[in-house]
Amino acid sequence: GNIGFMSKLSNKADHKLCHSLAKEIFGGDMLDAALPRLDGFERCGESFDTVISANPSTYVGSSEALKNARSAAEDFAKAVFDRIEFIRLN
Repeated sequence: GNIGFMSKLSNKADHKLCHSLAKEIFGGDMLDAALPRLDGFERCGESFDTVISANPSTYVGSSEALKNARSAAEDFAKAVFDRIEFIRLN
């Protein structure tokens, strides 16, 4: 099975080192991106929206928070689909 990598170090200098070490240990069972804990995700959860479907004009938080969460979700989705494609080809 695949093992997710989550860390509270994501905004710190040690994150890249931890990520490299985890990737060395878990190899191909680890995604290349992590889904960070951002305010945009929490605010959307309160209104039962997603960061993708939320309307920026009616979003209750800052537009920058929504933009950052949307970008993080897109990066994570790309990592998931890249991994699926890798598995399919091998």
